[in-house]
Amino acid sequence: MLCLATAALVTIWLIHFLYHEMKKPKNFPHGPFFYPIIGNIVSVEKARRKAGMLTKGIMEIAKTIPGTTDLIGFKIGKDRVVFTLSTKAFMDMYTNQDLDGRPFGPFYETRTFNLRRGILFTDSEFWHAQHRFILRQLKDFGFTRKGMIEICENEAEFCLTDFRKMIESHGGKSATVTMPNILASYILNTLWQFMAGIRYDVDNEELRHLQNMLNDLFKSIDMKGALFSHFPFLQYIAPEASGYNSYVRFHNNLHAFTKKEVERHKKNFNPSDEPRDLIDAYLKVLYSGDESGNKIHESFSELQLLAVMLDMFVAGTETTDKVSNFMLLNIVRNPQIQQRAYDEIIKVVGKDRLPKLSDRPNLPYCEAIVFESLRAFTFYAMGIAHRAIADTKLCGFDIPKNTMLISIFNPLNRDPTVFKNPQTFDPENFLDANGKLSIPDKFFPFALGKHRCIGEVLGKSNLFLFCTTLIQNFYFDVPSGCEMPSDEPIEGCTPTVIDYQARITLRN
Repeated sequence: MLCLATAALVTIWLIHFLYHEMKKPKNFPHGPFFYPIIGNIVSVEKARRKAGMLTKGIMEIAKTIPGTTDLIGFKIGKDRVVFTLSTKAFMDMYTNQDLDGRPFGPFYETRTFNLRRGILFTDSEFWHAQHRFILRQLKDFGFTRKGMIEICENEAEFCLTDFRKMIESHGGKSATVTMPNILASYILNTLWQFMAGIRYDVDNEELRHLQNMLNDLFKSIDMKGALFSHFPFLQYIAPEASGYNSYVRFHNNLHAFTKKEVERHKKNFNPSDEPRDLIDAYLKVLYSGDESGNKIHESFSELQLLAVMLDMFVAGTETTDKVSNFMLLNIVRNPQIQQRAYDEIIKVVGKDRLPKLSDRPNLPYCEAIVFESLRAFTFYAMGIAHRAIADTKLCGFDIPKNTMLISIFNPLNRDPTVFKNPQTFDPENFLDANGKLSIPDKFFPFALGKHRCIGEVLGKSNLFLFCTTLIQNFYFDVPSGCEMPSDEPIEGCTPTVIDYQARITLRN
């Protein structure tokens, strides 16, 4: 009798559990059927493999489901996940304060000591306090003083010198190199000088070690959340197969590297001295309070400093490096664009000096190349995941609290009502009829709202200086016997350029 009662209770519980797992919230965005426990993970991964990229797969699934003009809703393991499919949904999501949260889960917390730390994946007052501090440091060390401008301009000159040495070692006229990522060291150097006051030569072993750690980390990151985050039990029963072990290992290695630098700063730190870099500025707050000597916000700690440094690496190097790869790829693929940019540089800057950031207003075509490269990079990019911090609405649908939301940039970047030639790489998309720079109102490569990328100014400055310095001094094309590289991106942590061979020729 007891066995029958137990079996009945288990059956009732199981039916209730399965019903709850399959039931969609009322007025939830349209999407495929929710399967118990796994949700839509199988169909999403199948579409991803077939399309070659997650964003393409999501958009292909949306084509098969009526009512998915603006949004599409999924369940991946334990998480309800909504993707934006239109410009309207994108803008409404970023401007809805109820959608300003960041997700919970092992993916977002394991990386920072099993705590919610850093600035990428935190929210509420904790995030506000840290965000204000980082913005103030970017301003103080950045573009209100010559320091950061000089760092960017000097790094472009170091890049030029190294490229010339490379060509000289290949006979003095040209060199064939494997692309992409040829600018990664210089982009990393710019950020590391801001953070730690250190610049490495391109062949420095410590720089290579840092780059290798970052490369390993980026291979382990998927901005929609790793498998072990949607299915937390996998970190215990299949830690290696689910990617959990490698994810933890890569983060521990990077934290060890940054902690070593923080300890070095602490040995030479004097609170009364002017901060030399971000680490100094953060330590000064920890030791002395805010600028007025008042007690600091509870979010400040040495662990938080390490988490901030991690986030600066992830947000600052990955995206800028990838955009530079799309920029160089399309310079190689489009000699007419390269020639027009060269003519503009020679007319405005000449050959006797290098381009400077102050030249930007007079080099609209070159700056348009930068913006078009940002558009090319974000063709199939996704924004960092948001979380609904309260029950709310989006595009007429109900979004329950704790739903994960991910923006897809594709609809904005290929909108024919916004861009003249949305399907091809064309800097004219950012120029008006008079050849002046013109940024469309609905172009958001750095997102918008409170979570707009804080490294936007630094990223655009680096891209402009590398673009103009390299085109002024070198010609890029495809070596004889090599096919023109494809501009179709492949999937990584973010959209990635394929490997290809390019010839770099020194201009007379």
